[in-house]
Amino acid sequence: MLANPHSMWLYWGSDLLLLFNDASLPILGEKQEWALGQPFGRVWSEIWEDFRPLMEEVMAGKSLYFEDQAIPIAGRPTRPIGWFTYSYTPLRDESGRVQGVFCVGTETTEKVIADKSLVESMDEGFAVFETLYDEGRAYDFRFLAIN
Repeated sequence: MLANPHSMWLYWGSDLLLLFNDASLPILGEKQEWALGQPFGRVWSEIWEDFRPLMEEVMAGKSLYFEDQAIPIAGRPTRPIGWFTYSYTPLRDESGRVQGVFCVGTETTEKVIADKSLVESMDEGFAVFETLYDEGRAYDFRFLAIN
């Protein structure tokens, strides 16, 4: 994990204590000085309430994947919102019980911004939206880009 060029995160135990590799440092921004070994909820306090249900799903054994998701991250003054493609995978002990979460991610902010610039220059109406689900049923939409 440490030498991998992709940002990788390991959250371990009931407190989801954080381990990460060097490729993750730009994402951590100012948090890199103190984040190692800290709980997910402390490191990512600005998104914890939104991400808590996701982490609960993974700790229950479900793998998750997200593409170009906008995430507001504190501690990055020049880039307070980033877009990321990432996955969460449950980590099991020798008895098969989930003990942690493994995350591999890539920041896709530059690509998303370039795509947005293209969309804004179009003469036709265009929108990109995310469907919001509750218990497997669509209940609303969130517009991610519109020209």
